[in-house]
Amino acid sequence: MGPVASQAPGARGAAAVALALAAALLAWPAPARAASCSFTLAGAIAFGTYDPFAGAPLDSVGTLTYRCSRGSPVVVSLGPGGGGSYARRALASGGERLSYQLYLDAARTQVWGDGTGGTALGPGTVVTGPQGTRVAWIYARIPPGQDVAPGVYGDSVQVTFEF
Repeated sequence: MGPVASQAPGARGAAAVALALAAALLAWPAPARAASCSFTLAGAIAFGTYDPFAGAPLDSVGTLTYRCSRGSPVVVSLGPGGGGSYARRALASGGERLSYQLYLDAARTQVWGDGTGGTALGPGTVVTGPQGTRVAWIYARIPPGQDVAPGVYGDSVQVTFEF
């Protein structure tokens, strides 16, 4: 079977951030010094080769790195992706679907979503530098035992930052 990859958004996610910030600035009086943030997704979350006969799940980890000019809290939500719901996230290859999930924690017990339907909001971050740089880990898992055709599977998940 070929490689399986999950892909987070590029420019589309950046547009969502800009739109969320613009809406926030219109809704509330502008602070004396507005926060500015920069965000980086360290590439796609790559699972590698999925073996439908393996008895264990296939796990992977991705990172989001961000830095804000002020100490304001940052909330990160992840969209449901092409599967259309947090309970049914799916990687796709043509008409084939491979279930997967994104989590906040390494134990993979807290589904990372938008805070609805039993999902949790991020960031789950740690400070990594003196300038307030933070890293949020995205823990991913494909459950075992899914009978799918060989191919390259992918999904696009919208990442929204609120600050």
